[in-house]
Amino acid sequence: MATFSMAKAHILRLAPETACVLIGQPGIGKTDFVFDLAKTLGLELVKLRCAEAGETGDLTGLLREVNGVHSHTIPDWLSHNKPVLLFLDEINRAKKDTINAIMQLCTKEQEFLGHRLAPGSRVICAMNPSSIASNDVDELNRALYSRMSRIHIDVSKSDWLAWATTHGIHPDIISYIDQATDEHLFKMDDVDLFEDENTVNPRAWENFSKMYTNGIRLGDYKQNPTLIQSDAASHLGPNEALSFFSWLCTKRMFNPQNFLLETNTAKAIAAASRVSKMLDVYQTELCRNVTKTMITLLSNPAMEKEKSTIITNLYYLYDRLSVEHVADAYENYIKPAVLQNDKPDWFTKLAHTNEDTWSKIKTIIQGTGKPVVSVKKSKQTKKK
Repeated sequence: MATFSMAKAHILRLAPETACVLIGQPGIGKTDFVFDLAKTLGLELVKLRCAEAGETGDLTGLLREVNGVHSHTIPDWLSHNKPVLLFLDEINRAKKDTINAIMQLCTKEQEFLGHRLAPGSRVICAMNPSSIASNDVDELNRALYSRMSRIHIDVSKSDWLAWATTHGIHPDIISYIDQATDEHLFKMDDVDLFEDENTVNPRAWENFSKMYTNGIRLGDYKQNPTLIQSDAASHLGPNEALSFFSWLCTKRMFNPQNFLLETNTAKAIAAASRVSKMLDVYQTELCRNVTKTMITLLSNPAMEKEKSTIITNLYYLYDRLSVEHVADAYENYIKPAVLQNDKPDWFTKLAHTNEDTWSKIKTIIQGTGKPVVSVKKSKQTKKK
C-alpha cells in the first residue's frame, strides 16, 4: 500500500509513456491527487469518466466514410496538439467494449484508432477495488493490468493534512483531524443499507468543510449551533458528526476561560444563551469545563481583580442551565474543592458576590437531596 506522496514519487519515476492505475477506496482523494499531479507535471488535464461512456462512440468518435474509406472522427478529448495528462476514472465501471477500445492508450505508443497522444503525454487510470460493492463493476483482465503500473493507495493522515492546508479546508476541521485517530479521517461502514451509513472519508470532509464555512458565513450556526451536528451527519454519518460536534463544543466553539473573563456583559450573556440551546450532553460537558476553569481562576491570586467578572459570568451560565447540570458541577467540582481546601476565600466570594443567585443555586442543589456546604457569613466592616 502506498500513500499519495509515495504514489507521486512512483509516477515521477515512470517513463511518461507507461500508464498506471490508482486502486483505492472511494472518497479518499484519487481524483484530487491526479488534478494536483497534472499541475506538478505542467500538463493539461483531460478527464474521462468511463462509467458515463454509454457507447463506445462516446470515446472513439463517430464512424465516417470518406471516398469509400471508413475512419473515426477525432473525439474532443483527443483533439490536443500538446502533451496532456489523460485521466481515465472508474475504469472498471466501463463497458467491456469500451475497455477494449481504450486499451490501446495503455501502450507505449499511446495510440488510439489511428490517433496518437502528443509526445510527453501520460495516461493515468483510477478505480475502486473490485471488492467494493458497486453497480456495474467488472474485474479488469490481465492483459490490461499487464500494460500498467499498479499502485494501491492507502489513506495517510499526514498527507491529507498537508493537502488540506492548501485547499481551503476549514481550520476547525484540520485541527480536529490533526488531534484525532486515523479512523476519523477514513472509516466506511460495511453495511447493506447505504442511506444512513457512516461515510467518513476525505471527500466527505471536503464537502462538509464547504458547508461548514457557508454556515459560519451566513450566521446560521450562531443562531442554532446544533445545526453543525446535523450538517456534519449529512456528509459523514451520525457517529462522526457527534464526535466532531462534541470536540467543537468543548475545544473550539466555547472557550471556558474566555467566557469567564469576558468583560462585555452582552457577549457573556449571548455565549451563555448559546450553550443553553445545545443538546444536554454538550451542556453537561461545558458546564463542567466552565466550573473547573472557574475554580482554577479564582484560586489564582493574580486574578483578584477579575474575580467579580468571573463569578458574574458563571451565574449567567448557571441561570440558563437545568437543575441537573448545576447540581452535577457543584457535586463533582465545587464541593470537593471547598472541602479539600477548608472553604477557600474564593468560595466565600462566590456565595456573597450575588447572594440572591447563590440562594437560588442552593435551592436547586438541595432539591436534589444532597447537602450544601455552608458559607461563612460576610463580614461587616466596622465603622471607626
